[in-house]
Amino acid sequence: MELGLDGKVALVTGASKGIGKAIAVELAREGCRVVLCARGEEDLEESAEEAGRFGEALPVSADVTKADDVQRLISEAEGHFGPVEILVNNAGGVGRPAAFDELSDEEWFEVLDLNLISAVRLTRAVLPGMQEKGWGRVINVASESGIQPDPFIPHYNASKAALINLTKSLSKAYGPEAY
Repeated sequence: MELGLDGKVALVTGASKGIGKAIAVELAREGCRVVLCARGEEDLEESAEEAGRFGEALPVSADVTKADDVQRLISEAEGHFGPVEILVNNAGGVGRPAAFDELSDEEWFEVLDLNLISAVRLTRAVLPGMQEKGWGRVINVASESGIQPDPFIPHYNASKAALINLTKSLSKAYGPEAY
């Protein structure tokens, strides 16, 4: 498939396995220079090696729930390839499945930080470069749980519903119709 992405700089979080790895590999096949981000270094290196068979791939181990790690990630990506033009916010997690009244504030904060706030931080970091270039894409990987909630992961459901809402808000504020 030819998507016209040759030479674009893409950053994919949660890229060490699963959906994130598959996205990173496919973006490399499309000619993107891909930055793969995840916490687990061994799996991340393997994913970058696979993506690297199709193009340039840079693995960066970082925890996207930490603001300092996000800044380092963006610095390494931009230092190696230039401004990020495609951001795929794929990092995420369910947290502990439990009934609403069994979940602590800390469990809520952890899931919201991973599934929502990390996407906020990353988008905020790359948006100026996209605006300067006049081109960019932010892809937020949500879940059907954001619109069809499961009764025993309310914190996850809420975080994915918020991510869906954030995505719609950003598209209205920064999409082509906004200008």
